[in-house]
Amino acid sequence: MPPTVGTSPGHTSTVARSTDRSGAWAACVMAVLAAAAVWPGIFLLRYAGRAADDQARFHERAVRAFSAQWPAPDLHDYASATSPGYHLALAAIDRVIGPEAGRTTLQFAGSMFTVALAALLAWLARRELRESRDFARHDRALHAGAHAGERLDGLRSVVVCLPVLASIYVWSSGVWMLPDNAGWLGMLAVLGLALARVNGWATTPQRLLIWWAGAASALALVVFTRQSHVWGAGLLLTGAYLLPAGWPKLIVRDESAASLVFGVLRRLLAALMALSACLPAVLILAYLANHWGGLVPPSFQAQHAAGVNAATPALSMSLLAIYSFFFAGFLLSALGRVWHEHRWIVLCAVVLGVLMAVIPETTYKHEPRASGLWNLVRAMEVRGVVLLGRTSPLLVVLAPIGCVALVAWVAMVRGARRWLVLAAFVGFILAQTANSNAWQRYLEPGLLMFAAIWSAWGWNPHAAGHHRHTRHRDRRLGNRLDPTFPALAWRWIGPAALAFILAGVTALDQRNASRVATYAERAARTTP
Repeated sequence: MPPTVGTSPGHTSTVARSTDRSGAWAACVMAVLAAAAVWPGIFLLRYAGRAADDQARFHERAVRAFSAQWPAPDLHDYASATSPGYHLALAAIDRVIGPEAGRTTLQFAGSMFTVALAALLAWLARRELRESRDFARHDRALHAGAHAGERLDGLRSVVVCLPVLASIYVWSSGVWMLPDNAGWLGMLAVLGLALARVNGWATTPQRLLIWWAGAASALALVVFTRQSHVWGAGLLLTGAYLLPAGWPKLIVRDESAASLVFGVLRRLLAALMALSACLPAVLILAYLANHWGGLVPPSFQAQHAAGVNAATPALSMSLLAIYSFFFAGFLLSALGRVWHEHRWIVLCAVVLGVLMAVIPETTYKHEPRASGLWNLVRAMEVRGVVLLGRTSPLLVVLAPIGCVALVAWVAMVRGARRWLVLAAFVGFILAQTANSNAWQRYLEPGLLMFAAIWSAWGWNPHAAGHHRHTRHRDRRLGNRLDPTFPALAWRWIGPAALAFILAGVTALDQRNASRVATYAERAARTTP
């Protein structure tokens, strides 16, 4: 029998769920906010900027070509580096509506992916917040604080999701005809299914079959939309391994790495079943790769398939360091706990971050290392701030901080599900490293979404076990990083401040773009 660690007398393996509707409320609020942010831009903005340029040069051309070739579109080579799912969906809408389907209509149809993305993100954040309270209810030491502030959970879920919506890369993909948000919507669905498995939903044969069908469909659709998201297979495998069907949900409350080898045969069989759910996605990717002669269409192989970009991990950790500052109110107590119990992990994270930034070349280079944070790297290089002519001191500083922040993110989530958190971060970064271009727009949305979902475990200090090393103050770092009033307030202020800054960056970028005539604007004069 599997162990039932983390239980206390009088508790059963199934906990009664609250019947409040704050999850649906948070999803509806985020959907309304997404629509309010995106739809005016579709109808009012000047046709200019990087995203509009990409629409005119690539994605709209692909949609129009597929529509003209319907019902037998040519997938061998087309004007996009991504899988054709998004473009085929809009091409189908174009065929249904007919000649009246102008550019604005297709942009509006594409924006629905962004609205759905915002709603699903808020719902997942609220569900994880509920799971953190469920964890607390089953721990005798944490039970007293399990219900603290439960009425505000819907609002909390919205606050941590705001930075995602304010990101220039998410917002612009909602306004313009870009496939990015459609791909992220599919990835959130895959992550949600992995979490459902860990949460103990698929424990009966009927539910397990439903989960398998949902996982197979979601992963196949996301790979057909954006082939780089095939890393979602790792999430499904990890979720199945952590909680095989038929095992009680409380098995995932064991936080030790040694517990992962208990019942390893049954775990492997569960992972094998999850692997079978990944087969349709693998076959789709294999078909496309054979059709293209590579992992991207032939027209883009020189740009995106020139090998791995070893600077991507350093950029990822640097961005995580910046974003984590605004989520420090959630992370500090978890970091203090790790430092108090296993400080060697923190020290190893620092060393790893330095190696990430020092071993590969991390100076500015257009286009494999360009845009976003790379612009600041370039500004420092112009002023002679560079190490050995190949290393950015900015990344040398930020990457170790990001690795330490990753340790805190993983430690903040309780139980064996923290391995799913680690798998999400590592799988995402490795998948982006396979692209020869280390661009911030590939990384920022995913990192912000992870922060929104996993920060749910830091809202309730009791659920995160923060009290265990903050009861007595002393000079140890682990006891100074406690949830004092500033840390509690920063859980509200930090994400809101990050959203405000990102919204400002988005507005400034659009203002600058509106002053420059672009390829997109010139195309707008000739394309109906």
